[in-house]
Amino acid sequence: MKRTPKLTVRAHAKVNLDLRVLGVRSDGYHELRTVFQTIELHDTLVCAETPGPFTIRCRTPNVPLDASNLIWTSAAALWTALGRAGDVRDTTVAIDKKIPLEAGLGGGSADAAAALVALARLWGGAPMTLLRELSTTIGADVPFFLSGGTALGLVPRDRSSSLWRFHGRSVRVVRRRPRRGSARGARAAVAPRPVAEPRGADDQRSRAACRPAPSGDLRP
Repeated sequence: MKRTPKLTVRAHAKVNLDLRVLGVRSDGYHELRTVFQTIELHDTLVCAETPGPFTIRCRTPNVPLDASNLIWTSAAALWTALGRAGDVRDTTVAIDKKIPLEAGLGGGSADAAAALVALARLWGGAPMTLLRELSTTIGADVPFFLSGGTALGLVPRDRSSSLWRFHGRSVRVVRRRPRRGSARGARAAVAPRPVAEPRGADDQRSRAACRPAPSGDLRP
C-alpha cells in the first residue's frame, strides 16, 4: 500500500513583552512598536497529500475551515507563486489546536507561517526568500513566525529585527481567559494621538522589556 506523504510541524504562540501604540496612520491602521517572544505553547499541523480539493480539518469549535483561515491564504499564495494553475488541491491540513482563539497569542498567524513552510516542503521546496516575501502579504505578524525567538516588531510595517534571546531563563505566562474580541477593535479604543516622544526613546523601553529581572527571593 502506497504511503501518503505528510509533514508534521509545530506552530508556536507568542507573547508581547512590550506593546506601544505610536499613533494612527492616514489609512486607519494603528502603528505599533512591540517586542515579540515565542513560547512553548503551540498548535500542531499535519499537512498531507490527499486527492481532491484543498481541505482544512480541526475539531476545535469556531476555527474557520474555509478561505477565511490564514492557512488557506498561505496555501493559495504559495500555490500561485510555484506556478501551479487553478485552485489549491490534493492537500489536507489537520490542526491540533492548543493556542486559544482571539487571545492575542498569534495562533492564526503562527499556523499560517507553519503551513507556509510545511507546504513548501510538501510541494517540492521553495527558497526562504520567497516564503518571507509571501508572508508579508498574508498578515502583519506572519513574517515574525517564520523565525520566531525574540524580535522587535513594527506593525503594520512588514519587518522585524532580532533582539536578545533569553539564555538560562524561563518566561512564565499567566493566562486569564479573555473576553472574545478582535485585536483591531481593542486598538480602536485607543484615542488617536501624535507620537509624543522620539522613536529612540521607545526603542530603549522596548529593549529594556527583554532584559531578565534580577534573580532572588521576593521579600514582603
